[in-house]
Amino acid sequence: PLYFSEIMLNEGSYDGYHTPSEEVTSARIDFMNNSYVNLYDRDANYLQVIRPNKESFNTDVLNGAEVTILAPHFDDDNSFDNDVSVFIEALNQTNQTINVLR
Repeated sequence: PLYFSEIMLNEGSYDGYHTPSEEVTSARIDFMNNSYVNLYDRDANYLQVIRPNKESFNTDVLNGAEVTILAPHFDDDNSFDNDVSVFIEALNQTNQTINVLR
């Protein structure tokens, strides 16, 4: 019998083997089926990047987009401040905008 301890499925081209907990210094983030991603650090903290228009970016440079919302999450956050709740709250806030010149 063959047993897997962890498995990750990849759709698209294969770019080689990655070791467990490997640090990737630069990666392209594309939004396919959702409008946010979570970028984790080694301490289980993460930065949630919300882009309702699904504009891609690289992890080393956050390029400009029509709308970008950055939401830091820490391991001691309240349970109601999870990534899904923050995303839904961001989508429901249509009257509050901050215009940043690029």
